[in-house]
Order: sequence, then structure tokens, then C-alpha cells
Amino acid sequence: MGRKAGSGGFDLDGQYDVEITDADAFSFTDNSNDTTFSIACWGDITDDGGVQTLISKWRDDNATREWRLSLSNDRKLQLHLVDSSAALTALRIAQWKLNEAAADKIVLDTDASSHDGTSTVSDTTDISETGIISTCFNFAGSESVIITVADSELSFGDGSDDVDFTVAAWVFVTPATDPQTILSKWSDSTTTWEWNFRVQDDEKLGFILSDSDVTGFVWKTSDAILTSGWHFLTATYENDKSGSTDATAGTRVTLYVDGAAVAGTAGSSGGTYVAMEDTAEKVVIGAADSASPTQFFEDKIDNVMLFNAVLTPANISALYNSGAGTETMVSAEISAISDTRFLKFAL
Repeated sequence: MGRKAGSGGFDLDGQYDVEITDADAFSFTDNSNDTTFSIACWGDITDDGGVQTLISKWRDDNATREWRLSLSNDRKLQLHLVDSSAALTALRIAQWKLNEAAADKIVLDTDASSHDGTSTVSDTTDISETGIISTCFNFAGSESVIITVADSELSFGDGSDDVDFTVAAWVFVTPATDPQTILSKWSDSTTTWEWNFRVQDDEKLGFILSDSDVTGFVWKTSDAILTSGWHFLTATYENDKSGSTDATAGTRVTLYVDGAAVAGTAGSSGGTYVAMEDTAEKVVIGAADSASPTQFFEDKIDNVMLFNAVLTPANISALYNSGAGTETMVSAEISAISDTRFLKFAL
């Protein structure tokens, strides 16, 4: 027991801590807006060097960070607040920012997995335009980007079971007579269908999954049409954790427009859907079918992302970023630190 205020205290000796069972009362946010709160405690300051935490709801090694009151290396009092909803690097499979503007056709994946691709018609300098974030590509109804390798990491089924995933992108919607593919692993010419994220021919958002082994299709489309202009479009698919995958799989798709979930209608056709197959089809941006591209996107696409998890509404809202978008996959953190360096006394 060290020096204390009041009737008791703990000497943590630089090695001990007190863990308290989590409760909603210890979080000061509803994931959209924060509430006011205050933190106060007594501390006997004796050491220099390293961050010394007084009280926190915080884990450095993962995304569950909210707030931390601590002393800095030089004994200044500091408070850190984190919005961890954007900490998505560990869940990201691929991210094509589409910021290239060079006299070649190379399109890079930001993720360490490096699912790089090539534009099929023009050099990137010829299709680069101003996007929501930096630059983007204008696919203009005839361009596409084919990812070079048909990696199994970009497949989300093995013929028996599906896994969770999310696809998201900024797109500039322009009406067209045919479906406009945003991102797909889908080929009509070789009948190797897996998934297709697109704007339907009636300007509704659509997400289609296929069990190509039995020519079975499931889908969900938004009930409302998309207005012309820029939109942040997202689709999540949650595998049935009971192991039962069937014609109702489309009901486990959730569609988002501009950061908010939207009403949609699920459907199915063909053979009874069990799970997607892991096919040799390549992923294509801005079209379907790597062997014979079709269903081209009519206008601009920016910051295309794939995740191997169902992103939460808070995650998707963070990526939408109030309409400004973001290419960043790390937590947003703010902090305040005192001007005063504390000496050895109780604070």
C-alpha cells in the first residue's frame, strides 16, 4: 500500500493493474455521436520513462480502443480518444485506390496481398480524373481493370460453405440500358460465376452470388433507385453460421448507400444455392468477365475495397466519412496533453 488520498489506494508498482468488467456505462458514444464525460483520479507519480496509464478502456494490439488517461514519457498528463471504427487494415483483402496516372496500364493494390491489375484498353493517364479522394478512373462504358492473378483469397466460398465478406466503392452513377458492374468475379462466357457487385439496368444497387456448380443464383437489390452522381456503395454478405446455405442466402446481404443501410429485395433462381465455388475467374473492376469483358461501368469509380468480414454500420459510416470518403484504414485518434510536467507529488 502506497501513499493515498482518502481511506485506501493501491501501489501498482509498475507491474499490476485492476481490470473491471466492461459495461455500457464505460463507453461514451453511440458510434455516431459522443457524450460528455469526465475522468478523475489520484496518482502518486514516481517514475520517468514510458507511458503510464492511470485509467483506460484501451488495448494497443487491436481495434478495441476508446479512451485513455495517462502520463507521457515526460510526465505530462494526456487524454487520448479513438474512433476505432476505421481500423480495418486487418480485415482488408484488397484496396484499389485508382490513383494511378501513368503512361502504362499498371493498377496497384494498396494491401500487402498485392492483387495488382492492368487496365485493358487505355493507359491510366488517359482514364484518370478527379475523384472523391484524389483521382479516380473514368471507365466510360468501355474500360476495365483485370486483376492479374485469380487468387483464392478473392473467393468467398469453397462449394460447401461461404465466408463473410464486404465490397465497397465510390461510384458516379449515370443511367444506362444495361447493368453496370463495379467489381466482380463473374464470367458468362465461361459460366464461372461467383459474385457481382453492380448497378442494375434500372439504377438500383445489386449484389449477386452464384453457386456455379448447380447454376444457382441468389441476390439482393435495393428498393430505391440511385440518383445520378457520386455515391458510396457497400454490400455485406454474412454466411449462415448454422452451416445452412440455401436459396435464402440473398437475405443475408445488406446493402448500404452513402453510409446508411437501405431496404432491399432478395431473390433466387436456377438450381438450389449451396455455396459459391472457388473458380479460376479473375476479379474485374468496372466490368464482368475477364475473358470477354461486358457490362461495363458507364462513368467514374474510386477507392474500391474488399474485406473478409461483415463490416459494421460504424465501419461503413467511417469509410463514408460524411461524404468526403477516406483511403485510410487506421483508427482516427485525437489527444490533448498538459503543458505542465508533473514532479513527484500526488495529483
